[in-house]
Amino acid sequence: MALIIYPDEDFDSLVSVVDATEAIVRNSVHSADWIELDESMQEVYLRIATQHILSVVEDTIPIDGECLPKSCALMAIHDLMYGLSSEVNPNTGLISKQKVGDLEETYFHGNPLSQVNSRNTNPFPSSVIKCLNAYGANVTSGKIGIYQTTLVTK
Repeated sequence: MALIIYPDEDFDSLVSVVDATEAIVRNSVHSADWIELDESMQEVYLRIATQHILSVVEDTIPIDGECLPKSCALMAIHDLMYGLSSEVNPNTGLISKQKVGDLEETYFHGNPLSQVNSRNTNPFPSSVIKCLNAYGANVTSGKIGIYQTTLVTK
């Protein structure tokens, strides 16, 4: 199913696959991983990124400029690389110990309460926080404040 791009009614993405790919190629070292995905999977990631954005700002957003479309693209590649969405990555369970015969492996993932040495599960990478905050969201790199704000054009 093709994406419906903002500002069309009932949009499901803030950016097209083509524009997202251009933004990811320009701004991410993981662009090769994005390009390897088939278009239907790219669309899924863009829909999820759009929903994350709309969870902190209302869907009556007047988009001015490239900030939100670029943020949507960067959130999609961030999600892909860190496996944040269980909708896309069903095996998000943590394997802490595995034993096969006499061989036993333990995986260390750090303290989940500390950002140091722990898995990043924040869907909002630092590269998009300034943009989203400019649109009235209350998003920080440590904790996510979910507040909806009605945005109006200046």
